[in-house]
Amino acid sequence: MNTTDKQRLDTALRTLMDHDIARYLMANTAGRHSGYEKATHHVQLCYIYVANRAGFVDPESAIRLHTTDGRMVYTIIHDMSQDLTDYMDEVIGFPIDDPHPDHSVLIPKFFDEFIRLADKAWDSLEFREVKTRKPPRAR
Repeated sequence: MNTTDKQRLDTALRTLMDHDIARYLMANTAGRHSGYEKATHHVQLCYIYVANRAGFVDPESAIRLHTTDGRMVYTIIHDMSQDLTDYMDEVIGFPIDDPHPDHSVLIPKFFDEFIRLADKAWDSLEFREVKTRKPPRAR
């Protein structure tokens, strides 16, 4: 099987986000609503996206990336992606009243729309230089 570098990277990002997307969808499912879980997984998806685009290995490092006007990048991605999360029934066909939605269909739709919105936000930003710690000197 021949895969391109882009396909491999897209698959890696989808693999990394899959669990948080599934948990986010479950937290929105009829009879299972959990505001805490929705918020937690939405923020984690934003961390993963920012870390991926910025070249960070640890998603928690996303909080270090700011725009030139001082805004935290992950919060901008979070706000932009609310066009998806607030209207999932309209955007990806999420069945609001179904206690057993088909996640195998919804996860790829959610992923694609989340990335589209996040890319749109990312491409409009100007970033501050990220300061990273220097590795310890060898002794």
